[in-house]
Amino acid sequence: MDEAERTHVITVSCQAAFKALVTKMRFFRNRYFKIPPLTGEDWAAAEPFLAGRRELGVRIVFVSGDPNDRANEGFRLWYKLVEPGGPPVTDPAQFDESLFTRRKKDVITFACADSGKTVYIAVQIENGGKKGPWGPLVSALVP
Repeated sequence: MDEAERTHVITVSCQAAFKALVTKMRFFRNRYFKIPPLTGEDWAAAEPFLAGRRELGVRIVFVSGDPNDRANEGFRLWYKLVEPGGPPVTDPAQFDESLFTRRKKDVITFACADSGKTVYIAVQIENGGKKGPWGPLVSALVP
């Protein structure tokens, strides 16, 4: 197109189209490079270990997916305490307490009265407030 053929209407239309394109490109850059989507294959499991008196350490282990994936913003450790002889937790909907961490190893501290109870733990990968699938349920005795 020759510069003599360009009118004010064509210039404004091109600028509006370019502005819309820039907005879309910024959305895709933010969505897929800064906060990539979680997939169904990205899930992790919790491995409890003794950390100290009334402290239970939890190591997060990837069952599937890439542990260095940028989508793995953090981990939500869900847990529930059950009295000795109480009914076991079988559904993640029964969890009532949680802890968010960005580390692959963290510690849950319990009260003195919780010693001897069973704690059930499951982990979810989080990405920008969105939660991934549940990891397997594990249980441990609170020291």
